[in-house]
Amino acid sequence: MKVLYDTILKAKYTGRPNRFVVTLDLNGESVLAHLPNPGRMWELLFTGVTMYIVPHDKPDAKTKYRVVGIERDGVVIMLDTNYSNDVAQHLIENKLIPGWEEWRIVRREYTVKLHGTSSRFDLLLTNDKDDEFLLEVKSCTLFSKTGAMFPDAITE
Repeated sequence: MKVLYDTILKAKYTGRPNRFVVTLDLNGESVLAHLPNPGRMWELLFTGVTMYIVPHDKPDAKTKYRVVGIERDGVVIMLDTNYSNDVAQHLIENKLIPGWEEWRIVRREYTVKLHGTSSRFDLLLTNDKDDEFLLEVKSCTLFSKTGAMFPDAITE
């Protein structure tokens, strides 16, 4: 799998001034970091929790860092939704999802037209029987051992 980040730093969460910015303690220095996930994340954002950040050198950026992950119960949760499909592809291609060993990726960003409307799916999978499987990849921040939920997204 490709390297997603050259440098990953650990910092402690101290606050959230708005949906897209968090304040962090990075080795005793208070810094701002861009949070690409605007969800409430009440189940994760507690003072002192470890966050994983990467520096970015965009000259016009309001922050010097971007949050890519957070720790919960000793497990790192990826918050950088830009790479969710890459991670899913890696897991599928390397047969790391139990029960999905027969599936392989045909195409990413697959569009299906039904009843005059188009819907885009993240991945189109197939197997040796030529069955097709459309997959939509999501980043869940609220989960348990038996399920994952999207507390900020209403689904009909």
